[in-house]
Amino acid sequence: MKKKILIVSDYLDDIGGIESYIKNLKHILQDDYEVYYFWAENLSKVKKLMFLIFSWNNFVYAKKLKNKIEEIKPDVIWFHSVSRFLWPKVVKQVKNFEWLKIMTYHDLWYFSLFASEIYDENQIPTKFSLIEFLKKSKKWKLLLPYAILKYFKLKKLRNVLNKNIDIHTVPSDFMKKYVQLLWYANEDNVQVLPNFIDSKHLVERQDIFQDKINFVFFGRLDTEKWFGQIIYFLSYLQDLKFTNRELYKKVMKNIRIFVFWDGEKKESLLDTFQWEDLNWKDIWIINDYSKEKDLLWLVDQNNKNIYYFWKRKFDEIKYFLSFSHYNLVPSLFLETFWLSAVEWAINWLVNIGYDKQNITNFILKDFKINTERPTKYFIDKLIEIINNYNIEERKKNSLESKNLVSEFVIK
Repeated sequence: MKKKILIVSDYLDDIGGIESYIKNLKHILQDDYEVYYFWAENLSKVKKLMFLIFSWNNFVYAKKLKNKIEEIKPDVIWFHSVSRFLWPKVVKQVKNFEWLKIMTYHDLWYFSLFASEIYDENQIPTKFSLIEFLKKSKKWKLLLPYAILKYFKLKKLRNVLNKNIDIHTVPSDFMKKYVQLLWYANEDNVQVLPNFIDSKHLVERQDIFQDKINFVFFGRLDTEKWFGQIIYFLSYLQDLKFTNRELYKKVMKNIRIFVFWDGEKKESLLDTFQWEDLNWKDIWIINDYSKEKDLLWLVDQNNKNIYYFWKRKFDEIKYFLSFSHYNLVPSLFLETFWLSAVEWAINWLVNIGYDKQNITNFILKDFKINTERPTKYFIDKLIEIINNYNIEERKKNSLESKNLVSEFVIK
């Protein structure tokens, strides 16, 4: 008879990152466990914000979790993201649970006011105190009541977890020291459990649309993901059009950029395009893509080389991975583990991203960008790749990138 495991998390919206990782757990655990989930379903953005502020004692979901535990009688309870909605009252329901209890810390949300503010390790608190917590955030003066509330909720959550959790897991060695330093967890109880890629995410390479170098950007259109770098690059191309027409023609002749975004940033994105005075004929926004219906638009018409998509299902995005060459991951904030970069690299895409110490193990040396002048170096790297493009080198780099991350694939 299989053991039962209950996976608990704030949300399981299909938006990639932590949520996708948690949903994929079912696929690698199902041979050994009956897998059950507990999370807040179908909450509007307004309700999510309200619970974020007022969920000090989340009695409603605390009772729901207690009932769920009594109903399925799990052998293992595994917590993931619990500091956005569920919080201490819910987690405390495992107080009398006698079997294995696990907690995974996916990011720096547990140790800072806003994880997306952290671009450098020096910005992470070095001890768990209110002064340190506020001092390390730029926004604490503007959001002082919220900052104080979050600190005390985290303090209570930390106490509940330390008293009740058997094993604390993290997605990288980089995170391990902070759980020990700030959570005061016993070193023997903190284990590194890297994020994985389900083998079903692998795609078969297709020898189509190879007339150009295909770049892919996938992520939230937010400052933390540094989407502005893509905008700067497009602006640079516009400048080239008037200052160096030959180079501009060479670049546009050889590139195709696919941008898939997550989130509802359409208006601000379009405003940015207007502000940068980009030429609309160079940008093609796709509203209703369906590979079954029509792919002819991929053949450039009227110099349209930049394609923007609304949020797409992952199966559709995978299709583009099958004939793309480079993945653009210009995130400047301190990622604990770049799940999307691993996902892309295992599908033969070479990652171009910033040289952050916790992700250096799977971004090739030649494709790391110095963070001293990120805008300039990002543009320089793309132009260098376009100017020196060699299909044999690209194949070699792709294979090396794939090999680097092969250990993260669960077959």
